[in-house]
Amino acid sequence: MALAREIVLAVGDILKDETLVDNGLIDVAMTTEYSWHGALLCLAELSRRGMLYAQALRQIVPWVVRGLTYEIQRGDYSVGSNVRDAACYVMWSLARIPNPSSKRVFAEMSVEMATTLISVAVFDRESNVRRAASAAFQEHVGRQSAFPHGISVLQLADFFSVGIMRNAFVVTSRKIAE
Repeated sequence: MALAREIVLAVGDILKDETLVDNGLIDVAMTTEYSWHGALLCLAELSRRGMLYAQALRQIVPWVVRGLTYEIQRGDYSVGSNVRDAACYVMWSLARIPNPSSKRVFAEMSVEMATTLISVAVFDRESNVRRAASAAFQEHVGRQSAFPHGISVLQLADFFSVGIMRNAFVVTSRKIAE
């Protein structure tokens, strides 16, 4: 476990080194998507294997939530769908942590995590990211039961309803807002 703690600290440093944090807002304009992608995948694998401790969750969840909306303009195109997909994988794997102290941390951060996951599941332009966010939301609702209105929102934003962009943007988003 000591090695896992060192790895989490090193990954956190990777995310922090390139990023500007101002009044709690994380600005990723000067970052590279490759370092964020790799860092998030590392966190997901550590989480999936149950090697993240509760204190680390308090430090990394805000970075993962920011990764869910990661997008950078590069000339006339934007990059970041790989980072958003990796962040969804982290969120999915975080839901599978059986540790009771981790559940308390998730309860503290559940509203921010839930709203960001549903926003991505409904409004991301990439169908694979929308579906991954929906799967992560479903995993949290099923395993943690900490998301507000989880079951009712999940019934509206399931894997199939968010798969088609027009359906997700127009129909599903309106139903969730009601």
